[in-house]
Amino acid sequence: MKNASLAGFFKSILRMVTPGGPTFRSVLRVWWLLPAIVFTFLSAPAAERGAGAGNPYEKGAKGPPSDRGFFPLAVWLQAPSNAERYRKAGFNTYVGLWRGPTEEQLATLEKAGMRLICHQNEVGMRDAATAATFTLGEINGERVVDVLGEDRMIAARNGSFTDRFGPWDAHFYRLAHGNGIAR
Repeated sequence: MKNASLAGFFKSILRMVTPGGPTFRSVLRVWWLLPAIVFTFLSAPAAERGAGAGNPYEKGAKGPPSDRGFFPLAVWLQAPSNAERYRKAGFNTYVGLWRGPTEEQLATLEKAGMRLICHQNEVGMRDAATAATFTLGEINGERVVDVLGEDRMIAARNGSFTDRFGPWDAHFYRLAHGNGIAR
């Protein structure tokens, strides 16, 4: 590249936008590009650092597979009876089930090894306990989180805590502060 500096890069942009050479007016015309260019240069190192941070799905048993090479190839509102044919064709996910999910639909898709994203009803939520991790910004050390209405406490370490949820559960929390509870 002939102009390997940032100034050379800006000059090449100005030459493309203003063939007669840069003028004050032409600089004002392309001024809106500056924030986008600066943001791109500043975010590239952060993106590279985040790329090696690991797979965010490795911790959960449910959800997308922890395989970094997994990419969902889905069929939309198709009959579960065709799941085996779709799997052989390279699909790995079903999206939506007509009037479901039903026990039969879930069993058929599980037998075929297909993932499912669909509406949640009583059948789909049965035995669907999950865990969620919450982060409390700028809180270091160990703290205690009170689960309101359930007479239990959860330890928060380094600003985060994990709680388990059953189907349709909602929890309310209060951060314990010192010897008492913060109000």
